[in-house]
Amino acid sequence: MGQFGIDLTAAGIKPAELERHELGDAVFEQLTHEYEAKEKILGADTMRYHERMVMLSVIDGLWKDHLLAMDHLKEGIGLRGYAQQDPLVAYKRESFDMFEAMMLKFQEDTVRFLFRMQIIGPRRTTGERGPRASPRRSGCAARFKCGSAG
Repeated sequence: MGQFGIDLTAAGIKPAELERHELGDAVFEQLTHEYEAKEKILGADTMRYHERMVMLSVIDGLWKDHLLAMDHLKEGIGLRGYAQQDPLVAYKRESFDMFEAMMLKFQEDTVRFLFRMQIIGPRRTTGERGPRASPRRSGCAARFKCGSAG
């Protein structure tokens, strides 16, 4: 569960003692609790803002990678004729598979970044020294790094 930034044993969940269905329910309940705690700190509007920013960042990077992969596919698709395959059918099939893989990765990365997002803390007043405060109204900001880290 390191992918979502939680420790099951610290949360009181003992995977070895639970049935598969019970374990799934316990993990889902813990993840829901963690996400709601972040939303409570940030506020619903700010959380939706960060969700949109994470989603846009993730899809932007994945789309660029997808377009590059499509160019590579287009360059090599003519070789399918030597393998007794119709290049057009192969191109359509492989491009669809690549698109579906991109969308699956989009969902996985978005959820992973949202769960690993760290809340920095309350906004500082003008007299305090330190990093500049977030302009969001909640008084807290969230920090996340979107990249293609696996």
